[in-house]
Amino acid sequence: MVRRKIFFAKSLKDNTYKERAVPRNFGFYWRDKDKNRYAVWIDSFNEKEIFELFRKIGKEEEIDLTIKVNEKNTQVVLSLITDEGEVSITKAKMRLSRKMETAAN
Repeated sequence: MVRRKIFFAKSLKDNTYKERAVPRNFGFYWRDKDKNRYAVWIDSFNEKEIFELFRKIGKEEEIDLTIKVNEKNTQVVLSLITDEGEVSITKAKMRLSRKMETAAN
């Protein structure tokens, strides 16, 4: 059974820390300063890498999965952040969209 959890707007902001499985895949949508829409899809994590990163961080930490997008919306960097520091996720298979739609004038 595949379980999907969708966080959007208020539910994303109100999301709390709790033990969850490592996601197999996910998508993230955003708008740039000109209100143009973009997306990134994480098709899969490298299982060996992601479990090693979680082992390195430890299970007792509150862990944030971060998605950083450059200003031109052409590059995405994934990382895990705790109070102790940040580790990069470098082996995930990702697809980054071009501009999906242009803001209405």
